[in-house]
Amino acid sequence: MTARKDSGEDVRRELDRQAEARAEMMVRWDDVSRVIREMSRLKPTDRVLDVACGDGVLAFELAPHCAYVTGVDISDSMIALAAERTIGTGVANVSFQVGSVEHLEFPANSFDRVFCRLGLHHFADPKKALHELIRVVKKPGHIIVADLVSSGDPDRREVHNKIEKSRDPTHVSMLSARQMRALLADCELSIEREMTWETRRRFNEWMRLVGADKGRFDRTRRLMLEAARKKTTDLQITGGENSLEFTHRWMVALTLALA
Repeated sequence: MTARKDSGEDVRRELDRQAEARAEMMVRWDDVSRVIREMSRLKPTDRVLDVACGDGVLAFELAPHCAYVTGVDISDSMIALAAERTIGTGVANVSFQVGSVEHLEFPANSFDRVFCRLGLHHFADPKKALHELIRVVKKPGHIIVADLVSSGDPDRREVHNKIEKSRDPTHVSMLSARQMRALLADCELSIEREMTWETRRRFNEWMRLVGADKGRFDRTRRLMLEAARKKTTDLQITGGENSLEFTHRWMVALTLALA
């Protein structure tokens, strides 16, 4: 994922720290990655790029269904973890490298498919990032964007983003579904297929995914409880201090780049 312009090193350090937490977890081929893969219409001959690949969860889902997967992430530690898991899983047709989505080190028209899972809300300049994805995909070519989306109401979206930023300092801004569609259209990406759905999350598990310390955990929980009490988000928050649950909304868009 790309760094915010004013704090690139801070973002890298935070992602490296999160990689330490993820190293304690088993790699998961989750339902979201499966949906993304099924929507992508992969061919056995496709060479694909996974941008903001993190620890490689999507890359490992895609690998059995295409010729080769290249994963790129700004975090050295995330890339090291993904590479280590490559050895552990025995997957031979994947590789990972450090890089910024705003300055991908590949020639134009290098990949048959380009994927971005859970990266958009971390990018300082999503439009610039998408243009870079368009540059490296073969035309006409598919770019698959998957991310969490927030409320269509600006005030409720602001509260939601405040909670997300408290949990993860690398979070920049989560868009509404309408905003994401507008962004894709502004980049001249036409949506061929779209899926949205909701998933319930357990607060404690969600916090463990980023290795949150006690201070961050308690601060984010207070914000979540306040939002539940005041009903200021669309997160459908339930439970008490030790049993909080909430809803995340996913959006996956299969888009076509023509030029």
